[in-house]
Amino acid sequence: MRFPLLVLILVAVAGCAAMHAEQTAKLLDPYVGHPLAEVADRFGPPSGNYDMGEGFMAFEWSHFGLSQSDTTDCLVLIAALPTYGNTKSTPPTDRANWIVQSWHPYGTGCR
Repeated sequence: MRFPLLVLILVAVAGCAAMHAEQTAKLLDPYVGHPLAEVADRFGPPSGNYDMGEGFMAFEWSHFGLSQSDTTDCLVLIAALPTYGNTKSTPPTDRANWIVQSWHPYGTGCR
C-alpha cells in the first residue's frame, strides 16, 4: 500500500515542478526582444548585474515571483544586449536601452 502512494506523490511533485517551469516560460518568453525596462516594470528592478563578455550583460532577479510582493526561491538571469554602444558605454541602470536576448530560471520555487 505504501509503494503506490509513494509513486503517486513523486508523480505529483514532478508534474508540479514541470508546471512551474512552464508558468515561468509563459511569463518571460514575451519579453525576449523587448527592452529590459518592461521586465523591470513588471517584476521590479534587478537585484544585480554583471558583464558576460561579448557585448552581453546579465541582469539578476534573486527573488523572482509573480509580483513584486511574491518572493519565491527562484533566481532568474536575463541576458541582454545594449541598443547602442557596448556594456561599458551603456549603463545597466538605463534599462530602456538593453534588449532581452534570453533568460534562465534557477531554483525550486521558479514558476
